[in-house]
Amino acid sequence: MIPRKQFYQKNLNSLILEVFDSLTVNINEIYAAKILGVDLHKSCVVCDILLKSNDVGSTIKRVENMKVDVAPDLVHTAE
Repeated sequence: MIPRKQFYQKNLNSLILEVFDSLTVNINEIYAAKILGVDLHKSCVVCDILLKSNDVGSTIKRVENMKVDVAPDLVHTAE
């Protein structure tokens, strides 16, 4: 579900298509969150998670079975 406010963002549509391009996608495990202070143009898809490009950088080498919930001023990870 794309929020109405973001429906016409073509960059968001390409990120969503990138997620669904994988054959092993379980749509129940796809979460997207806009990080405060970051616009959609600086975002990318990493293992079904929408992250700020600068935060990802080259520091993430491998992620398996990770679920992340992002809320304002709160980042909660669960395995």
